[in-house]
Amino acid sequence: MISDEDLHLAIDRIARSNDGHYLYLWLQKKLTETVVVNDLGTLARHQGERILAATLMELMRDGLIATGSDALKPVVLGKREQPPERPRNYREWAAEHDPEYIAATKRPTRGR
Repeated sequence: MISDEDLHLAIDRIARSNDGHYLYLWLQKKLTETVVVNDLGTLARHQGERILAATLMELMRDGLIATGSDALKPVVLGKREQPPERPRNYREWAAEHDPEYIAATKRPTRGR
């Protein structure tokens, strides 16, 4: 019979392999992804995948540390740019971008 220790050792060997690094990154992705709810079972299934990913990541950690893998470092996918400053309301936006609004505000008012 295969013991839990045998299974943990097998997972450790996978973690120490070249592909273990990529598997760990995939598990990170699975752990942090969001899901769109299409049916009643989607959230439960997604939570089960996240629990499995977290458990495997925990079992792989020692093997990745032993091989000096970079998989344990945070993954940065790109430099985050500052979002453009948004106008507080439509009038501010229109005053800069909408030609009709700009023309209407420059018309002389009657009676003054």
